[in-house]
Amino acid sequence: MLGELGPVPCPAPVLAQAVRSNITRVAVASIVLDPELQPRAVVSPQLVREYAYAMDAGAQFPPIVCFSIDGQLLLADGWHRLEAWKRLGAGEVEVDVREGGRDEALLFSREYNAKHGARFTAADKRRAIVLYLNHPRFGLWANREIARRLGVDHKSVAAHRLKLRHRQEGKPPPTTTASRPSSPRRTRIVAGTPTCPI
Repeated sequence: MLGELGPVPCPAPVLAQAVRSNITRVAVASIVLDPELQPRAVVSPQLVREYAYAMDAGAQFPPIVCFSIDGQLLLADGWHRLEAWKRLGAGEVEVDVREGGRDEALLFSREYNAKHGARFTAADKRRAIVLYLNHPRFGLWANREIARRLGVDHKSVAAHRLKLRHRQEGKPPPTTTASRPSSPRRTRIVAGTPTCPI
């Protein structure tokens, strides 16, 4: 056992964002960890400990998701679960193997994790937005489309797009818009009543 950490909610089961193709047991050592497919800014040691404790106590977790690309199994969902299994010394884990290219793996890793499992932090959102904006295809999408897919505010996407554009053009980063100076308060004189601000 890994210590008393209390009940831990299991991640939501894999839903139909991509068609489930093949669930099988795979050697942990054969799973490729590509940093670009990591949806989180950092792996949370606390969450890994909590998952490991729950697994050790018998909790059932959904399979991790890997995309089979060029003969390699690239992890797209389940980074914390995989680390928890490693912590417990697992030699094999259950994997939902998907077919698709690298773009499909990138989309799945960001968009599924944006809506399931541990809530995206501000750093996670920033990482996802910047990755989409720098992508030759995803970066052509409208701000609102990227925001919809990632579950973020479209104004955040627009702000990051502007920063990237300034950087590419060698301009200094945009400054936040200064608040408009308030105009002097006007008063209206009404006969027989005190003056009141408009």
